[in-house]
Amino acid sequence: AILPATTVEDAITELRRVATLPGVRGVVLHQWPNGSPVPSPEEDDKFWREAIELGVPLTAHVGLGGGAAAEEAARAEREQQGVSLMNFAPMTTMLSKTATRGGLVIQFVQNGTLDRFPDLQIFLAETQIGWIPEFKEDADENWRRHRYWSGADAWPHEPSWYMDHHFHWGFQVDRFGLKVRHDIGVDRIQWSTDFPHV
Repeated sequence: AILPATTVEDAITELRRVATLPGVRGVVLHQWPNGSPVPSPEEDDKFWREAIELGVPLTAHVGLGGGAAAEEAARAEREQQGVSLMNFAPMTTMLSKTATRGGLVIQFVQNGTLDRFPDLQIFLAETQIGWIPEFKEDADENWRRHRYWSGADAWPHEPSWYMDHHFHWGFQVDRFGLKVRHDIGVDRIQWSTDFPHV
């Protein structure tokens, strides 16, 4: 079930409603629970708590900060620039989006959500997986080097720990990802056909 991207109260109301429907296996967030593209722990925590209590699996399609409002804004911008309005993202976006996927994980870590909710599990669909081992290594190294002056010394764990304990990843065609699947955790990855698409 797709949750509304308006307010945290709306998201919780819909979460409670769909949790009782037969056949609903989880919910999809397009924005943070507060309805915006940025986290707000004082609001979002109400949603995380409710989702855990209800036992409803959470997923996001690639990341948070998208959905209908973001798509409409992008469409308007493309139209203004005279770019084709076919139903797909610009090629520059399609070819570079893998580089931004780890940022969502760091947002969860940085605002302390995963420390406040140690049982929180999130499935990120269509993220691909080959980038994950290198990202974990790089994030951990930067955290070790810069944690004391940047304020990240308050994190109880390195970034890779949170990735290994709180996130699940979806992929379609990712041959390199399959080669390094044991560095990701085979229990953390799921394959999707994503058919028919494009």
